[in-house]
Amino acid sequence: MAIINNDKEALTHALILGITAPNDKLQEVMEIAQTIADKLSDEEIQECKDKAVAWIDEQEMKKRDEEQSTIH
Repeated sequence: MAIINNDKEALTHALILGITAPNDKLQEVMEIAQTIADKLSDEEIQECKDKAVAWIDEQEMKKRDEEQSTIH
């Protein structure tokens, strides 16, 4: 489990959870994300969004690479 050291890291993780969470948890996660985002500047929020998207993209690439390696 990752250690969260500040609000930017917390928001990044909350956004990742919002993208990956089951639908029944989405509202709860987004409420937490909004509470954290209220403490940050627009620039900091955008940075967190960018990091969350980059992490999701990286995970998807790893998954595709693993699937392709098992096919060959």
